[in-house]
Amino acid sequence: MLSAPQPLLVLSAARPLLMLSAPRPLVILSAARPLVMLSAPRPLLVLSAARPLVMLSAPRPLLILSAARPLVMLSAPRPLLMLSAPRPLLILSAARPLVMLSAPQPLLVLSAARPLLMLSAPRPLVILSAARPLVMLSAPRPLLVLSAARPLVMLSAPRP
Repeated sequence: MLSAPQPLLVLSAARPLLMLSAPRPLVILSAARPLVMLSAPRPLLVLSAARPLVMLSAPRPLLILSAARPLVMLSAPRPLLMLSAPRPLLILSAARPLVMLSAPQPLLVLSAARPLLMLSAPRPLVILSAARPLVMLSAPRPLLVLSAARPLVMLSAPRP
């Protein structure tokens, strides 16, 4: 779809689903592989997305209830809430706040703005640059933080 209507409701989309300009609001109940959005709407609700789900420009807010592997976001919105994150998950740039109730394994966060909160962190976890604060209720093993601003709080710290 070069130009999608507003609003748009996709109950089931077979492979591939490509949207160059998605509407606002957009609700996708079930999307088969692959789902590619060059410009995602605000707000966007994806109840179930099959592999892969690629968003070059993610909306704000973005709510993903269940995302299959892999999920790639070049620019993540604020706020970003994932109830169930895929594996692997790559976030190149995440604005504040970034909240993950269940983080994937592996998880690579190149740049995470404040705050970054993970209730269940993956193993392994690699954070190249994390702004303040970085809070992990359950930290993975191994955990690699190349640059973390203050404070770095781990309620359950990993063993190296």
